[in-house]
Amino acid sequence: MAERFGAALRHREYRILWMATLSGGAAAWALIVARGWLIYELSGSALWVGVTVFAAMAPMFIMPPIAGYLADRMDRRTLLAWVFAAQLAHNLTLAALALTGAIEIWHLIGLSVVNGAARATQMPAAQALLPNLVPPADLLNAVALNSATMQGSRLVGAGLIAPLMATVGAAGAGGAESVRIPAWFALSAALTAVAVLPIPALWSVEWLRVIGAGSI
Repeated sequence: MAERFGAALRHREYRILWMATLSGGAAAWALIVARGWLIYELSGSALWVGVTVFAAMAPMFIMPPIAGYLADRMDRRTLLAWVFAAQLAHNLTLAALALTGAIEIWHLIGLSVVNGAARATQMPAAQALLPNLVPPADLLNAVALNSATMQGSRLVGAGLIAPLMATVGAAGAGGAESVRIPAWFALSAALTAVAVLPIPALWSVEWLRVIGAGSI
């Protein structure tokens, strides 16, 4: 049964992308929880929470066609590496702003647009890369696993950030404001780093020999 449902995981390059998808998705959902909590603390208004979530999700309606075009015109590995790097830079920026105490509502809204655009580009780029990572016989399994992983990462991200917010969350329960909020964004950055670091392995010589000619 494991071979049936995890056939695509036999391929090293697919495992790299699968782990990046899981870590990147978990980082995104940990960020959504932490960002929503923080903006409510800053504004005291549920309206601003909604505006921030909308800012993060709006690129999902605009970027997929553009991302599909870029995935057809660019090296898909390069595109994927850039969007993961953009997400890492975004999370590190949030952590730095929170650590210095300079973070404001407009920072969160503006950075939400940037992060949303990167996420909206990542998903079609990763899907377009799948045929280059597995043979045709395992492609359907690869697509199914990738989709399931994107959905399952929601539980992973929220499951990781919730205990951190509980133990380093309430005032007096683990540290000052200057420590607790950056710790939330540092977790998201760490998860994104886990996604970014293995990506260069997709340029392996062995894989290029297997794939042969063709656009990747």
